[in-house]
Amino acid sequence: MKKLFGIFLAILVFVVSGNINALEKKGEVYQLVFSSSNPPVAPIVKAALGWFEVLKSETNGRVDFKIITGGGLLKEEEVFRGVQSGVADIATYILDERDGFVLNGVIMLPFIPWPSREMANEIYEKLLQQFPEMEREWQGVKHFAFSMMPPNHIHMRKKLVRTLEDIKGMKIAITGKYAPIVKALGAVPVEVPIQDWYPALERGVVDGCLNHFAVLRVFKLLDLLPNHTIFGPGGINMGALGIIMNANTWESLPKDIQEAFLKTQRTYTRILYEIEDKEYINAAIEYCKDKNHTFVELKADEIDKWRAKVRKPVIDQWIKDTEKKGLPGKKVYEALLKLIPTQER
Repeated sequence: MKKLFGIFLAILVFVVSGNINALEKKGEVYQLVFSSSNPPVAPIVKAALGWFEVLKSETNGRVDFKIITGGGLLKEEEVFRGVQSGVADIATYILDERDGFVLNGVIMLPFIPWPSREMANEIYEKLLQQFPEMEREWQGVKHFAFSMMPPNHIHMRKKLVRTLEDIKGMKIAITGKYAPIVKALGAVPVEVPIQDWYPALERGVVDGCLNHFAVLRVFKLLDLLPNHTIFGPGGINMGALGIIMNANTWESLPKDIQEAFLKTQRTYTRILYEIEDKEYINAAIEYCKDKNHTFVELKADEIDKWRAKVRKPVIDQWIKDTEKKGLPGKKVYEALLKLIPTQER
């Protein structure tokens, strides 16, 4: 109810204030209202702004953007419904199962043997083409350049985790959606707001966390976590993010502008990965190495043991839940695995 009220209030402000005009046409220029819950310095915003400059050039200035960041128009939990209802024309969006995504959640299941983020992006696009049930979950919006986020690994304060036995009983800081995974691995999930992770780690309230290096760098957590367990290029799992546009806005754009969006959409991913790799992930790892942190990089046969541990309570349960809703969860999961090169499985 609180979430719905927040979106209603945003729509009311949008309509009454007159300060924001979605898809405003000024002569030959189509101005779109862009929203992000992230600050302007965040990589996902920088990548969007970089892509927009390419789009302006590609359309000879016939498309422009009114930029509203930092949650000034839509907060993170409001983004999908806000774009769907037309509060904003276009926005950055992190895939969230709470917005009604069921089959699309397959790409966030644990221990998928992704060979790289780039290949994961390609496989996701193929799944969307193969299964119309997945595409239908995007009803009301047009999605662009959905890109896998950095891989999540385990980072610990004092104990070095090499095996499942090592993590048993350990208190792991998480956000809510990772609780079933951590619990299945035998650890204790502790849901803590990310902004409170530092004091929780510093005081020993938690023994470690599950997240990616970029987040640890942003929230200055690296000095508290000298032990890192790396689960291959795909990590324990990866989230997904990209750009979404209101469906009516999309249909209102001329065909040549639509083609420009489709033609250049991977510019977003390229810029995003360049920023993340250089300024966050690689920088974080180099910082850890300079501080003589310990890294354990698990081999494929070792990761298989972790995957087996979550198979029934997480992966099989996801399949069962989707099938109960009349959706082809088993077929989608099996199709995903088939699209991964054999040597990576």
